[in-house]
Amino acid sequence: MLPFFLLSCTKPSSEKAMQDNFFSFIKYFNNQAKELADHQTKMKKKIQKSGKTEEQLLQQPDWERELKIFMDADLNKKAWAGLYRIDTMETDSGITAVYLATDSAVQIKRAAVLSSGNQVQSIEINGRFTNFYYESAWNLYYRPDSGYHITGDQAILFGKRNSYEIDVQFVH
Repeated sequence: MLPFFLLSCTKPSSEKAMQDNFFSFIKYFNNQAKELADHQTKMKKKIQKSGKTEEQLLQQPDWERELKIFMDADLNKKAWAGLYRIDTMETDSGITAVYLATDSAVQIKRAAVLSSGNQVQSIEINGRFTNFYYESAWNLYYRPDSGYHITGDQAILFGKRNSYEIDVQFVH
């Protein structure tokens, strides 16, 4: 009787329970990082910031580090529970799940995951952070078959606004 009692008193971890609420960017992009590394995918990266452009061809990118910005946008945070609504749209391209912030305090304002069958076709994430001293906005766009694109801008009180753009193409 004691083992039954112990099982019935065990609570599922909050992290696991939260992962079931929304699409898990952490899990998805960890898997993407592993697949890209396993297939020895190279990366052609173009960075534009403050009017300057830099291009690189990386032979062995650290995919976990490169995709971390997407993982950091995961909506399954305890503090954000109940702060998103989900709308689903079906089109010829597939089904899009759109997560919209219902509270202006959360940084991720909108996320959209387009899937066809069980395959993710694209992910788009829009974020914004503002306080008295600092403002930042960013847009992330990911396509598992070709690469990703990041745009954003940052401004510090009494400072110049800085814009940036990162474009990554997967090279197979």
